[in-house]
Amino acid sequence: MWPIKGGEAAKGTSGVVDTIGAGEGNIGYADASQIGDLKAAKIKAGKEFIEYSPEAAAKILESAKRVDETSKSNYAVKLDRGNAGEGVYPVVLVSYAVACSEYKDPETANTVKSYLEYAISAEGRGGLQGRRRFRPAERGRHQERVRRSGSDQDRLTSLTRGPN
Repeated sequence: MWPIKGGEAAKGTSGVVDTIGAGEGNIGYADASQIGDLKAAKIKAGKEFIEYSPEAAAKILESAKRVDETSKSNYAVKLDRGNAGEGVYPVVLVSYAVACSEYKDPETANTVKSYLEYAISAEGRGGLQGRRRFRPAERGRHQERVRRSGSDQDRLTSLTRGPN
């Protein structure tokens, strides 16, 4: 338990950010894309304190292992926060886009495909303050799969499978 009794609660991430920003010396936890002008804590990893940056956060994926190496559609990863390496900001949350590999309705398949293409595009990532949906190398692999694949269904499956 934290050594200080009491505290203040807030509703949702924006409420937490507003509450932290309204006081002096406040400490809280919020997604990096939402903290605005607030400062992020330096986190001790190994012998050094790592300052938050999108690059330092994304580096943790370099040592991540796939949960199921044999799966053709599950690209979930297990992060090794204790041994992530030098310069890695270990407090991260990996987000996934989940979609079906087949749709009965071609219009639904096209809509989902368009959404996933947008999510990996520069425009789709443009409004994310400090967040990265894909590391640059992964994004390139995803976009190449989309260009090479033939049918909309193939494109959709390629997008949902992620990098090899």
